[in-house]
Amino acid sequence: MRGHVERRGRGYRVTIHIGYAEDGTILRHRKTLSSKKSADKYLRDKLAELETEGSIRARNLETFEQFIARWLEVCGKQRVRQRTFEDYSWVVGRHVNGTELGRQPLTSVTPLDIQERYSAMMAAGTGPHGVRKLHAVIRQALQQAVRWRELGVNPALSVDLPRIKRKPELRLLAADEFPRFLAAVVEEVRLAALWVLALATGMRPEEYLGLKWDDFSPTLRKVTIVRVLVRPLKVIRGKPTWYFEAPKTEKSRRTLTLDPPVVLLLKQHRAQQAAEKLAAGPAYQDYGLVFATELGEPVRSDNLRKRNLKRILKRAGLPENLTLYSMRHSAATALLKDRESLKVVSELLGHSTIRLTGDIYSHVTDDLLEEAASKLTARIFGGAE
Repeated sequence: MRGHVERRGRGYRVTIHIGYAEDGTILRHRKTLSSKKSADKYLRDKLAELETEGSIRARNLETFEQFIARWLEVCGKQRVRQRTFEDYSWVVGRHVNGTELGRQPLTSVTPLDIQERYSAMMAAGTGPHGVRKLHAVIRQALQQAVRWRELGVNPALSVDLPRIKRKPELRLLAADEFPRFLAAVVEEVRLAALWVLALATGMRPEEYLGLKWDDFSPTLRKVTIVRVLVRPLKVIRGKPTWYFEAPKTEKSRRTLTLDPPVVLLLKQHRAQQAAEKLAAGPAYQDYGLVFATELGEPVRSDNLRKRNLKRILKRAGLPENLTLYSMRHSAATALLKDRESLKVVSELLGHSTIRLTGDIYSHVTDDLLEEAASKLTARIFGGAE
């Protein structure tokens, strides 16, 4: 919003540009005062008043969905990673654009309007997580509108969100199941090294699928995680179906040491990959990936689970509801049960804080605390070890 003071006859006229009417007519506020000093003061005070009240500029007559689109373009792309931006765009396109809420003018949106949109989503079958995902976008966008002084308050702060049901516990490999799983893994013609590496390091799937041979030391004893493999939410013709990103946090960028059995499998895997490359000839796309298809392309995580992992689990006689992330959590749980320190496990997993590790694996640490309390009590009262 802008304004100015100009001399008009014996007085001084204040003009403030407010915006545009629906027909494109310029909207102005004018007032004439007797002195330049009083006119300047009036201009300052009036601008502050209009901004505080959320009086809007011309483009703030846009609809709610138009504003969200502008926010995504101006702020969203810069604040979040590409895949997160795609998630934001998708959820807005699915649940805001074309709806009654989306068509409303930005400044007329109330907490009730947002609440009714969430209720309609739930009635149509969207779960609590979906509603909360949209709310995260709306809340951020409207908070930016407040900072831009396009709104006086953020209506998204005054809505109720649906409760999230507690997720069923992720199925993990029990300690006595590790040998059966590994015995089934080594029978794999391809990618046996992938599963051993996943279980031995607790890497995230996107981390080991993004590994390149250059990330390893010459002896393969050390590997540094410097990227993750990402696949777009929606495949668009002419656009890449995958890309690399840097790890999300500085802690995720880490160097891990591998034991000889893992190194041996990696060497065997590299030799097999070299043979595949030779057999494929010019058709092989060499991206330097450690784990790739027979033609060098990145391995799809969904195919990895549906085809490779399920076959291994069936061969081992293990439940087929284990996931790629089960390997990571199984490794962490086994270490904690073996009395490894929370700090070491946190560093291994690449968590941003030890507290995060403790929260995720509270089911393990709670058992260890109970056991420690029992030992202490026994020592106090009975002198037992």
